[in-house]
Formats: sequence, C-alpha cells, structure tokens
Amino acid sequence: MNRCALIATLTQLIIVLAAARTATAQIYVAPQALAPDELTRIRVSVKIITDADGRRPAGGFYHTDAQIQAAITDANLALENVGADWRLELSEIREARGLSEWYGAMNCEDKNTFENRAKSDPALYLYRNNAINIYIFEALIGCGGYCSLPSLGEDVIIVNNRDGILNWGLGWLHEIGHYFGLLHTYQCPDLPCDSDPNVCTGAGSEQRRCPDVCPDTNNLMGASEALTVYNVGLSRCQLEEMSRAMDADNGVRRSVVQRPVTVANEATIIGGCADDGDQLNVIGTGGGTAGAAIGVNGSGEPRDDADGALGLGDPDADPRDGGCAEAEDVVAPEVLRIDERSHATTGQVLGFSILFSEPIDAVQVQNGTDLQVLYGQQRVAGSIRWQGENKELVWTSAQALPPGSYSIWLAGQDGSDFRDPAGNVLVTNLEGFFTVPFELDQTGALAVPAAAACGTGVLFPGVVSLLMTRRVRRRRQLSSVR
Repeated sequence: MNRCALIATLTQLIIVLAAARTATAQIYVAPQALAPDELTRIRVSVKIITDADGRRPAGGFYHTDAQIQAAITDANLALENVGADWRLELSEIREARGLSEWYGAMNCEDKNTFENRAKSDPALYLYRNNAINIYIFEALIGCGGYCSLPSLGEDVIIVNNRDGILNWGLGWLHEIGHYFGLLHTYQCPDLPCDSDPNVCTGAGSEQRRCPDVCPDTNNLMGASEALTVYNVGLSRCQLEEMSRAMDADNGVRRSVVQRPVTVANEATIIGGCADDGDQLNVIGTGGGTAGAAIGVNGSGEPRDDADGALGLGDPDADPRDGGCAEAEDVVAPEVLRIDERSHATTGQVLGFSILFSEPIDAVQVQNGTDLQVLYGQQRVAGSIRWQGENKELVWTSAQALPPGSYSIWLAGQDGSDFRDPAGNVLVTNLEGFFTVPFELDQTGALAVPAAAACGTGVLFPGVVSLLMTRRVRRRRQLSSVR
C-alpha cells in the first residue's frame, strides 16, 4: 500500500456525523478493532542458536529480542497493507543452547541436514509441530534466509544474523511465502530450470500459475531490493494460494494456524515454561490447534539434557526445579481507537481520547513532543491526562478549534516515545509515527476531511519535515546532556 492509499484508508475511517449526534464519534478505528474475528493467526516460534557457553551472537541483525520483534512487526504491517486476512503471531523466542555444533557460519546447503536432526530430536532443537520454526544462525554461507516448499516435506526456515536478509522483515515474510507454497515470480513453469530475475513469468505457487503477479516490480516474491512495508505487493492469486495452504481441513500447513480470535493483542511468552505441561506457549485460546500439546521427548516427560528449555529470564534457572522464568511481554502496543470529545449541545470538538491495546508508560510521553496535534502545520496547544490504567490518553485543546484540516501525530521511533512498560514501542503507520488526519466543519464539528494530495512521496510532507526537525533537535539536546 502506498502512502496515498494509506491516506485514503485513514480517510474512510472518519465517521460522518448525522443530524442526530451521538455523544462520541470516532476519528479512527483500527482494522483489528473493526473486524478482529476475520483475522487468522499464524504461530511463529523463533530460536536463536547460541555458542557452547549459551551466549547469543554479540552482534548482528537478529540477535536481540527487539530485532526479532521488529521483523515480525514489519511483516504484519506489510500483510495489513496488502489486504491479507492473516497475521503472524510471535509465540516464543527461545535460546537453543544445546546446538553449539551449529554455531558459526553454516552453509545454506546444509539446511536439510539441520532440519532432519531437529525433527529427530525436537526437545533439543526446540522444534515445534504447530508453529513455523525459524532458526537464527550466527552466520549463513550462500543465503540471507532459506525455506523449502511444502512438496519437499520440509518446513524449517533459517535466517542469517551476521549479514541479515534482503529487505529485512519483508525477507522473513518472503521465506514464509515459500513456506506456504509461493514461488518466485520469475521462476519458469517447469522446474528445475534457469530463471531470470528481470523477467516476470507469472509463477504463483506449486499448484497454480498467477499471471496477476506481473509486473512484479514490488512483489514480495520478486527480486526487488527496495521493498518497504508501504510499497510491497502480493497479488490476489498469491493470497488465495497461501490461504489454500492454511485451510483448516485440507491445507498442507494447517497445523500452524490458530483460528480467528477476538483478542488481538496479548503478551507473548519469551523462554520460561509452558503453563500446561509441555504445551507450546501461544497467544490466545482460539479453536483449532491453538492449544495442541507438544511432547518434549515423545513420552510427555521433559528431557534431562534439554539445555534449550532454560528460562531466558534467568540464565541459571533450571525448569526441572519448578522455577520457570517469568513471561515477558514482547508485543508492541497499538492504537485501537481515537474518539472525538465534543460539546454535548453544539457538537464542537474540544479534544479526543486515544485507546491503546495495552497500558502505556506514561512517564515517557511528552505532550507537544511525542504527541502533537497540528492545524495545517501549526501546532495546537492542549493538555493531556491518562485514565483507565494508562490505556487511554485524553487530549483537551487549550482553545476553541477553528474549522479546517488537522492531524494527530504520535511518535513511535525509539524508547523515549510511546511504549508499554516492557519497552515495546508503539506500532506506527508512517516512518516512525502513528498519524491520523481529521477535518472540522464550519461549526467546529467532526466532518469528512478533504482528500490529501497524492504523489508527494510522504503524507503531509511539510508536517513530516517539521516534526522530524523538532525531534532531531530534541535528541541532540538529550545527547549533550548525557
């Protein structure tokens, strides 16, 4: 989805006020709040291979929880923008501490050998049969990431920590596309064969051609090196093929599907012990295979040598002693709804309230800096207060709001901005910001905003420049203090 489409989507979310006003009208409603039951969740289990001393790589692109969470967040934002009806659910991040023989640079051609061992010893390798298994290697030779197609009977995804993967979080999603059976858009119909990345052949999946992938300039399964969550594309045919692989009855990858749930944002489990015996720690309690148990050694008993089962919260903890590490929240907070607050009689907008998916660390939020309301490019003064255990932020204007175009900007670029108590930064919709436009009519009541000009490359370009300048100045001041 490009930025113009983003503007159009946000504009459609503005609710037109009828003659008989309700007490509150909505400026914004998140897609998952509009129809949460329509989203299917795909469980993802990520394992980081450690050295002989149980240490993660000291550097790289995917050696920290935050880096992995960011990759999943980018993938989900891309899925939202292409209109997919499913999202990735990061069920766990675990340290695979008993696999030091695989630490260091592994040749990508050895992926099948690694996978066979993982399936033969699932407890040691932390292999899950009801989640997409992604293993982070300290380094890979010959690829940034690799996943086999369903027809080969293989399902493990490997990712290169040292050098990263093409298009970052979208590279993860690209490999997941292969997991669900998608081919490169430039592959020739009869494999094996020579393919030219510059020639779109209309390849879709193992089961079907998808001519609608061409041209494939920004297609997820193409060869572009400049994909972003805003310009990436998947064709209708490709989305249908992935849905076929997820089908509850006949889908080749149905075991990783957590059926639609109404709760869209809960804490993910990192390390520690499962709540019920040997179950995989997963989000939500939807039907299907959401609660499928995984035997640690096939008999339901934990292995004595399962180093990877140590809780990340306490590297020295032994789960056999019954002391499980406390689960960590790794899910980023989201804006669920923005409601206008208006005069009960005149309908004149006095401010708004923002409802978040989880409590926010209010101490870190600076009014006028991390939260800004702009009238055109002019900042509007106002006050803020928190309520509902810091899940709701109320902004009240310091003066009457004149008719015209406004925008709300919430900063979500780093840990000094909107974040939850665990430090997870707010999910954004535009280059480090969450932003929503709205319009006030001649009476000062909420109205449908005029369409924004497209083709400028950014949403409200002058406003972005203004905000970025202020934020850079603020960071320089903070740096000088430190």
